[in-house]
Amino acid sequence: WKKVFEALDKDKSGDISVEELKAVFDALEIPILSSGIVEWIAQYDTNKDGKLDYSEFLAFAKVQQSKAE
Repeated sequence: WKKVFEALDKDKSGDISVEELKAVFDALEIPILSSGIVEWIAQYDTNKDGKLDYSEFLAFAKVQQSKAE
């Protein structure tokens, strides 16, 4: 999961922002509003800074992985 996180963290700030996630969805041609991304991040953003750090991203990834199994 670390490599995925690093790929999403385009500015290498140590967290994934709304803008970085929006760019991924745009590149994949998946329509989503920034407000939808804000809501999605808020579900896992335990420190409430509006971004996902690695531990928050890992919590999300594990939930998604268990849903896929």
